[in-house]
Amino acid sequence: MPHLVLDFSANLRDGLDAHAVLAALNRELDAVGEFVSEDIKSRARALETFVVGVRGREEAFVHLELAILAGRSPELKRDVLERLLGVLRERLAAPPDIRTQITVRIVDIDRHGYAKEVVSDPD
Repeated sequence: MPHLVLDFSANLRDGLDAHAVLAALNRELDAVGEFVSEDIKSRARALETFVVGVRGREEAFVHLELAILAGRSPELKRDVLERLLGVLRERLAAPPDIRTQITVRIVDIDRHGYAKEVVSDPD
């Protein structure tokens, strides 16, 4: 824990270096000081099939979901949301002719409903 999942519409693929964005998000989350660096796990998915809105025009989106164990304060969550949104805003080269939305969501995971085991650790 935590888990970062970055979903983005495939029409942003040229303007979004997913690996670099994930690395930047991990660094920013680590800088918060609330999470164990080695436990930050992130992944990205380019979505080939998507629809935004109802107008039938090409649009785009980036949605980041951060799953963390429950119990963090609203102030910490707001700080994390702003930090992660800032990374996405900075790293996304959205096409100027396509309306693009960036969203970030924090999901609390019940501590009793989550298990973790490290099966190999060379350190």
